[in-house]
Amino acid sequence: MQQTPPSLPPKDGSSVLSSVRSAIRLIGLFTDDTHILGVSEIARRLKVAKSTASRLGATLCAEDFLTLTPDGKYRLSVRLVDVGNVAAQSHLLYKAGREALAKIRAATGLAAHLSVIDGAELAQLCRVTSDYIEALGSSRPRQPVLPTSAGKAILAFSSPELVELCLGVQRHHRYAPAHVPDSEEIRSTLQTVRKRGYAVSRNEYVVNVVGVAVPILSNSGIAVAALTALGPPRLLPDARASETAAFLLSSAKAITAAVF
Repeated sequence: MQQTPPSLPPKDGSSVLSSVRSAIRLIGLFTDDTHILGVSEIARRLKVAKSTASRLGATLCAEDFLTLTPDGKYRLSVRLVDVGNVAAQSHLLYKAGREALAKIRAATGLAAHLSVIDGAELAQLCRVTSDYIEALGSSRPRQPVLPTSAGKAILAFSSPELVELCLGVQRHHRYAPAHVPDSEEIRSTLQTVRKRGYAVSRNEYVVNVVGVAVPILSNSGIAVAALTALGPPRLLPDARASETAAFLLSSAKAITAAVF
């Protein structure tokens, strides 16, 4: 029997719980640069009364999404790590992608990750690393789209609306010396990616890192994710980029066949 799909909330927002929305917005205030927030700062950023901010914080603490610091401020609870892992593992591409990454790492010796676009950012669903990449510092599970090979690989096979969204958010920011934040240059790069089937990023997001990425396409030919291999320039010279891309393309086709 065919199931009836769940209905979306009315556009007027009449079925949206404002308290839930506020709690989610509070969690979203925490970033790589903002690990701890006090009640006054939460109230200011959410534009709510301090008493409301205090109740929101207390409720999220009671549910173990936030925790109190010794001086009475809030930080995210480690429970959210579990929530994030469950979210990644529930993704349609996770299982097949995880298997593909292991094969890429074994065949190339390079780090690799599987990414999707979330809004105007890249989100890594899973990754395998290498000693070189680990030496650069902590992992970056969320990344900008435009300077990365994964972002280019996805955008080259995406809707014009998504391309314009990412250009609008990131086109004026230079992430690394080799990155050119020029809209026309980026559009030209995406055309090149579309023709050859893979994208390369050299020193555009992280200095001394080269990324080679290919899109994972749905049956309609739209990119839903990207497979990326990363390494230092000495391990990924120009001559090896196309060879690595060919292996990635084979892996991406296998994922498409298994999932779609």
